[in-house]
Amino acid sequence: TLGNKLTTGASITEDGKTIYFSAVRSDSYGKSDIYVIKLLPNGQWSLPKNLGELINTKEDEIYPTISPDGKTLYFSSEGHNSMGDFDIFVSYFNEITNEWTTPQNLGYPINSPGPDYSVSFSPTKKYAYVSSIRKEGLGGLDIYKIIFNDVDAPTTLIKGNIFAKNNNDSSLWKANQGMLDITIYDNNKNVFGKYLYNFNLNRFVAALPSGHYTLVINSPGFTEYKESIEILDRSLYVPEIEKSFTLLKK
Repeated sequence: TLGNKLTTGASITEDGKTIYFSAVRSDSYGKSDIYVIKLLPNGQWSLPKNLGELINTKEDEIYPTISPDGKTLYFSSEGHNSMGDFDIFVSYFNEITNEWTTPQNLGYPINSPGPDYSVSFSPTKKYAYVSSIRKEGLGGLDIYKIIFNDVDAPTTLIKGNIFAKNNNDSSLWKANQGMLDITIYDNNKNVFGKYLYNFNLNRFVAALPSGHYTLVINSPGFTEYKESIEILDRSLYVPEIEKSFTLLKK
């Protein structure tokens, strides 16, 4: 805690003179915001300063991580444009304007359709550790190691909405919550990935490099759904595709 205010995560610069933390305070824009305090010449800490509405939104901004030089800020947000739930964003400090830049979504593979909370990069940026809740996890919040290739192939984001349709009428409703299995197979019929469905946003998100895939959706009481998906190569690259998939009642 800072005084009597609850804080969620804190990060200190390498020189030990600046701390970034998230908290709900009287000047918050809605929920948890990110604040900064600085060590004063008299050895006391300054009053917390809200980083402002460019960084903070009416939703939660939590788990800030500051780079050793104090010029790069990573944080998790539910309010900025995201792939799924909480996503991890980055902002850079502009020494000319003395302001932080507009946050950028770190995208796949750092972020996933589920909630992603914090990231820590190696000094060489060859790999990173991410805390996240994902389909392949052990139950709750897990830590994942992500290794980056020197040259990453471009990926296309598939944003899919799934509905269920009764054979006897034309009404649509959400598919069976908690009992929805989404699997994508590659061209060799190997499992490429399994995906969580975000029922709050009514969608799942899959990041696919160029190639041919088969999407398979299963839910109790519904006929298995299959659809072929082709992701074009670099010359015809499309960054994002939105699709709707309808399950039929057995």
